[in-house]
Amino acid sequence: MRVLVAALGLATILAPVSLFAQEDEGQGRQRTELRGGPGPYRVDMWYTENAFIMRKVRPEFFFQQLDGGSRWTAPVEAEWALVPDFALTLDVPLNGNDIEGDSSEAGLGDISVGAKAAAINRPNLILSFAGVLEMPTGDEEKGLGEGSWNLELAPRLWLPFGPQDRVEFQVHAPVTIPLESGESTTGEVNVALAWTTVIAVTVLVEGITEFSFDDGDPSYWVAPGFQWQLPGGFMVGASLRLPLDGPETEGEDYVLAIGVLREWELPFEN
Repeated sequence: MRVLVAALGLATILAPVSLFAQEDEGQGRQRTELRGGPGPYRVDMWYTENAFIMRKVRPEFFFQQLDGGSRWTAPVEAEWALVPDFALTLDVPLNGNDIEGDSSEAGLGDISVGAKAAAINRPNLILSFAGVLEMPTGDEEKGLGEGSWNLELAPRLWLPFGPQDRVEFQVHAPVTIPLESGESTTGEVNVALAWTTVIAVTVLVEGITEFSFDDGDPSYWVAPGFQWQLPGGFMVGASLRLPLDGPETEGEDYVLAIGVLREWELPFEN
């Protein structure tokens, strides 16, 4: 029942936002041509979820090196815009771990479905709101899932600036609300800065902060990376997340991420 109420509430919130945004003229365009000329460009980051509306499929691989072993996840993330300011999202991960003293495990992780609506969608500013429902499809006992239903609500911001609008600033601030009793509400503040060069290579850095609304100290990471855009709407790239401070960083050496993005231009944009 809680899941049904959350889904209906999410639709009630995002649908009016999307309808309002469609009245805004001069909507921005998601550009899939090579990033050689002047910007602005819209870079799909690794940890800072994007504000802009897309049609994409993005398989990735994250390898986490720990003091006592390793974990990995291989999610396939999809987003499909239905109208210029509204898109549905899907995330299907395969997870695995190899912890010293325990047997290795691998299998399906927690599947997430969601929606995103842009309240402001302009060439020089995008503000959107997203909701994601995380389902406990992964085996918690094997370390493949969280074992609980969660609802994530997040504002997202995209802002280009600098010479030829080649620099962009993004913010993603999700709040994860457990739909079952006994769990803590958590939050994140992810910020990203990216610069796209004339040879279609983007260098970027992300700052990640995680915290609990109940108690405990926040945790911090920094993640430099790059992306290289290829013809036909493809992108390849990598990122290296490094722990800085906080309880969630204990025992983590690094997280290495690699990925491919296939993006389609939106047919209904001006």
